Amino acid sequence: MVKKWLTENERFLNYRSLEREIKSPRGIIQKWVNELYYLIKKITN
Repeated sequence: MVKKWLTENERFLNYRSLEREIKSPRGIIQKWVNELYYLIKKITN
């Protein structure tokens, strides 16, 4: 079941593929994830 889901959704597991899929600028998802990580780290420390 998990293997099937991963196979069917592999295009969304790579952030560049996801950016192409949603037609966003290159690097926008990585930037957002980095900012989110920074905020979470700041809140939890």
